[in-house]
Amino acid sequence: MHESPASTPAAVPAPVAAAPWWARRRTWWELFLQFFAVSLGVVVGTAATTWREERAAKAAELQALQGIANELTFNRQQVQQRVDYYTQVIADIDAAVAARGDAAEMGDVPSFRGLNPVLLRKSSFEVSQYAQAFGRLDFQLAERIAVSYALQDWVLSAYGKWMDLMLQRSDALIIESFAAAG
Repeated sequence: MHESPASTPAAVPAPVAAAPWWARRRTWWELFLQFFAVSLGVVVGTAATTWREERAAKAAELQALQGIANELTFNRQQVQQRVDYYTQVIADIDAAVAARGDAAEMGDVPSFRGLNPVLLRKSSFEVSQYAQAFGRLDFQLAERIAVSYALQDWVLSAYGKWMDLMLQRSDALIIESFAAAG
């Protein structure tokens, strides 16, 4: 027996499973939009991070420059005070020796308040170097700052000579003062 085609049941198609989102076929336009969105997100994120880092570096640079300016101002005042002090002490020593000769003592030097060494600060300069703030500065500005600190070192060495001069002029007075006291 032969069955007629009308009597046989038609094959029921199997249900199609939905493909996962990542396996679904996309058009070229969708792929382009996704690529563009991801690329734009990366570029904007990188630009924002770079801007934030540049802003922080600029703030650190300005803070370093302000610290150096404050430090140089303080150091200049310290040097000027010590120059004025020692100029007066030497003038008083010369006046005491001229007035009393070999009988002059340190008590005859009214301006003498002891050896008053100058202490120059350079911590802001050193911190700026270690923090690499100078790498961001204009070369000429960084060079001027470095020269200023080199001159400070020179002042400190000259300051030692100034102390020697004062001690040489006053050695007789100091010896006489100790001899009279002891």
